[in-house]
Formats: sequence, C-alpha cells, structure tokens
Amino acid sequence: MPEEEPKIYGDLAPEEVAAAKESLEQRRKFGAETIPDEEEKTEQDLEVITFINQCLTQEMKDAGLKNNNILTPERLHFFSGDGYKENFPGEKAPGVYYSHENAACFNTGEVERPHLYRLILHEQIHALAYHSVGIVRQPDGEAGTAFLRGGVSIVNPHETSHEHFRDVNEILINWVEYYILDKHNREFKERFGFGLKELGIEREPGILNISNGMALMDVIFKGVAKQKGENLDRVRVRFIRSLFSGEISHFKDIEKTFGRGSLRILAASRSSSKMDKGKREEEAKKALEYFKSKNQKEKDKIAS
Repeated sequence: MPEEEPKIYGDLAPEEVAAAKESLEQRRKFGAETIPDEEEKTEQDLEVITFINQCLTQEMKDAGLKNNNILTPERLHFFSGDGYKENFPGEKAPGVYYSHENAACFNTGEVERPHLYRLILHEQIHALAYHSVGIVRQPDGEAGTAFLRGGVSIVNPHETSHEHFRDVNEILINWVEYYILDKHNREFKERFGFGLKELGIEREPGILNISNGMALMDVIFKGVAKQKGENLDRVRVRFIRSLFSGEISHFKDIEKTFGRGSLRILAASRSSSKMDKGKREEEAKKALEYFKSKNQKEKDKIAS
C-alpha cells in the first residue's frame, strides 16, 4: 500500500484534520498489538508467512512496483471460532483485512491449515494493493478517515457506503492469489506439505479454479485483447497491475468492447463479506451471462 498524504474533502478545520490523522496513526499502531483471545502462531505458521511474504516481495520487485506494505506476523491475528465471534461479531468471512489498522484477522475455528495459509496470501494481496485515504465529515458530524481506493475499488468521499468495482477488485486479487500458488506449487508442497491439490484447486488450461467471477474476467480479458488486436497475457497483466498501481483508465476499453452499460454492470457488482456466498455467485453468474451475450437487447434485459 503506497503511503499518500490523506486528501481532505469538505470544509474541515485544521485541528479536525490533525485529530483525524492522529486517530489513523493510533489505529495503525493498534494493528500490530496483541488482541485479547488471540492465538499464538506455530513455528510452521511463521515459516509459511515468511515464504508468502518473500514471494510477494519478489513479484513486486520483478514488476517494477514500489508497493511494500507486507504485513508482518504481528499484524496477522489468529482467533478460535469463539474468540473471532467475540472480537468481530457479525463478521461472516473467515479472513478480513482492516485498512485503518493495516492488519488482518483470521478465524482458525472456521478454516484449517493449509486453507488458512491461502487466506493469509489473499489478505496480504489486499494489503499490498494501491490505497488512497481521505479525511471526510462522518455521518456523526465528526471528521474522520475513509479509505477511498483499495486496489481498483472506488468509494465516494461524500457517501462512503457507496463503492464501485468491489467485486472486480476481489476477482483480480483471486487471479494474483492463484498465480502465486500455481507458480510456487512445488515449493509449497515440498516445504509445507500442501499445494494446489490439497487446496482443492483444479488446474484448467491457462486458468486456475474457474469460478463465475474469474470466468467473467477471462471473458473480458479475451474480448478486450481481440478488440484491440493485443496479446492476451499483456491485457491480463495490465488489468491485474491496476490493483497495485491504481491506474484504471484502461477500464474504458471494456465499454468499447462490450458496449454501453457494460462498465456500469461491473461497477455495480458489489461483493461483500456481509453478502451470502450463494448470492455473490448468483450476481457473478448474471454478469457473466451479460458479457457473453452478443445481443444488446438481451444485455439490457439482464441489466434491468
């Protein structure tokens, strides 16, 4: 997460801005502190975390990206089922990255190793993604910080509950996650006893574990590549790179390729940990049908 000076939105007094910045700093410090009911990490946990961090650091270096916000072990918090529920009531996802605290928390009662390690990789990618923070007037009238960009997702500074491209952001993170697991499959297997097979990931030609969401982006990548007469891998890398650079001007190529309303469909698809998994897959399936269709009337019907 490249650090940027927070952007100020609205008429805020200097002392309000200073207080909001101090609050963010304190929350970030808290992210590295031990939380009540937190479980200790095993020696293997620490070894896997170190290896994941090394893989991601090398990928950023090879890509020429300056993103260096790798979460250290003290910023990765493990809780049993009861401890997780007590500290994060209502949270359905077994692993969550918290931008303000710059930390991730995991429910070890919900997932066992090695699936826990896969979750750690996923949340580490969230942390590495491009982030932009703003200081805004909160609904309670107080000034506070809001993360307005997280990867390719965009939050309205004047209505922070309104978010665009959240689902796309998750799908692109999945692409990076599977790329790392596939590239280092043999090392994971030899060093830690698990790989793609143990994680239940089936290798398809050129793609890993096709969900509706990943199949959707595959259709988009191929469509844009064909429309622009460009190499597929180059298109795929450009979209995935946007997770870390924050540059999304090339998203306009989607509408040029798939027609009016296509970008709006993607922007409105909002994956959330509060949303039932079945509902998320249903939305992804609907979007996939939209982008596969060649008929604008049919597309308009799907989008309605």
